[in-house]
Amino acid sequence: MRVFAALQLRVNNKLLNYPFAYIIPVVLTQTVDADSGAMSADYTYTPDLKPEALALVRRIWDLLDVRRRGYLKLDEFVRLGSALCEEKPSPLAANFMLEQANISGTGRVDKDEWMAYSERLNGADDDLVVYQLTALEARLVRDNKRALDAKMKQAAYGQKQEEAEQAAMERKITRLVEEAGRNPR
Repeated sequence: MRVFAALQLRVNNKLLNYPFAYIIPVVLTQTVDADSGAMSADYTYTPDLKPEALALVRRIWDLLDVRRRGYLKLDEFVRLGSALCEEKPSPLAANFMLEQANISGTGRVDKDEWMAYSERLNGADDDLVVYQLTALEARLVRDNKRALDAKMKQAAYGQKQEEAEQAAMERKITRLVEEAGRNPR
């Protein structure tokens, strides 16, 4: 079953509505500056979820958008799939999740699209939704910590390598200075 959504454009303070047929309902409001032609997004969509579930959906967004770009791409959906299934999903499966949430067709999912994607939880048992979202949040926290630990370990290894190279360079310079002192020209 397809549900209708609308894209609202505000041009010179006139609101224009464009209906679309999508799987997920969403209303995005774009404002167009008449002078510059620039568009700015007003994030207004909130799914009809229990407040506790809504808070979890927002925290999960924050855990996925660790770079604070304001959108999710395929790599974040791979992380989401890994947290959901406890194993890395195929690129095809991750891309399928991305395409399901990517209403605008940009190849990335902004916060409004994420919130609309979360609307799918509406109608399920509220307690079960909260339980599953809490478990997902915990797995994402764990995965983010592992990724951070791996980066810290890599950085520490890089620091050790740099220190070893610096010490080797100092030894070489010392040796060259000593040789130059023994063999004056």
